[in-house]
Amino acid sequence: MNDKKREKNLIFIVGFMASGKTTVGKLLAKKLGMSFYDTDSIIEKETGKTIPEIFKTNGEEAFRDIERKLLKDIAGSGLISSGVIATGGGMPCFADNMELIKDLGITVYLKAPINDIINRIDNAEKRPVFKREMEKGELFENIKSILELREPYYQEADIIIDSGSNRAILEIVDELINRLRKIKHGNY
Repeated sequence: MNDKKREKNLIFIVGFMASGKTTVGKLLAKKLGMSFYDTDSIIEKETGKTIPEIFKTNGEEAFRDIERKLLKDIAGSGLISSGVIATGGGMPCFADNMELIKDLGITVYLKAPINDIINRIDNAEKRPVFKREMEKGELFENIKSILELREPYYQEADIIIDSGSNRAILEIVDELINRLRKIKHGNY
């Protein structure tokens, strides 16, 4: 592990929307005595707009630029020096974001089956990329095609954990803590 990762003490949770990043991230942070951050929430607070509003008024490219700037702020200014950070589902998959995320901390990919993702999506308004597809009834195929594009980025994570619905959140977090201890040589 490089010194920057050890110094920053950051854990980034990546994965597709509704894979459990926020739920797992909050419990993980609590059990480790760390702060929890959600990049989408930070962006909404800084811009004064919801993610769907940013997509609608500025477009996806502008949103990805905002995500990239946030990562650079974390890297350059020490905006966040310690904690568990849940990223937006697409954040690791644009520009060289995953490379930067991996340089900043330990990365965890929460991998959920497509059917679990669909069952967890309960509000199309909160899922701007999928609103149109949900209306057309093409959700499964759209998630499958986007996941196929994103999977190679997610697979670069230091730790990959199954977050399917057959697993309890506490079980996932406990496994994650054990695997983090192995990476950090017992620092957790």
